[in-house]
Amino acid sequence: MSTVLIFGGSGSIGSAICQKFAEYGYNIAFTYFNNRKEAEKLVAKLNAYCKTPSIAIFCDVCSESSIQQVMNLPIYFDIVVNCIGNALYKELLESSIEDFENIVTVNLRSTFLITKLSAQKMLARSLKGSIIHLSSIWGNVGASCESLYAATKGAINSFTKSIAKELAPANIRVNAVACGMIKSKMNQQFTTRDIQNFFKNAPIQKIGQPEDIATAVFFLAQNKYITGEILTVDGGVTLS
Repeated sequence: MSTVLIFGGSGSIGSAICQKFAEYGYNIAFTYFNNRKEAEKLVAKLNAYCKTPSIAIFCDVCSESSIQQVMNLPIYFDIVVNCIGNALYKELLESSIEDFENIVTVNLRSTFLITKLSAQKMLARSLKGSIIHLSSIWGNVGASCESLYAATKGAINSFTKSIAKELAPANIRVNAVACGMIKSKMNQQFTTRDIQNFFKNAPIQKIGQPEDIATAVFFLAQNKYITGEILTVDGGVTLS
């Protein structure tokens, strides 16, 4: 059975993605950064589905050497999911160069490193592969008071399309999921009224669940005729 490596797998959306693949019999390896106990709990949960024990790996995605250490492990994956990302809610005039450098490092630099090093390992074993990034609808349409976050996600979308063209001859597909508002730690500061206002003009007037993103990621991993796609999962918000 195939192995999936999920960067940021211990987060709200990442853990749902881990569970989705585990339910279909995939071997699971995922990274965590802050919370080892939560990672260990997730391993125990996943092992109820997997024949091969799941693996939780510490990784600082701001460090190239830390990502390289993950790649050096004897884990032979053919699917990589990049769930790494920080939000930043600030007006442009309040944003500092430190804010800019931090969010570019966490969101964009990590995406570059994860993609490059994953592709190198896939190519070394002559494997067909799939790399899937988590992006955002704000990377498509922009967002007031989230310009730096939106900029990194827009860059990830363009990067995804470019690398999809570059790696296609090697049978490596690259796609992304543009997430709308999903019930996760990233959005926990929003009140019920905030959420209702956000969705008042949307076709589907409710917040998305991590499972909705997990299903989209699994679909992109399975469909071998899709590459360079930015799949929007937002309840129709960007149709409004």
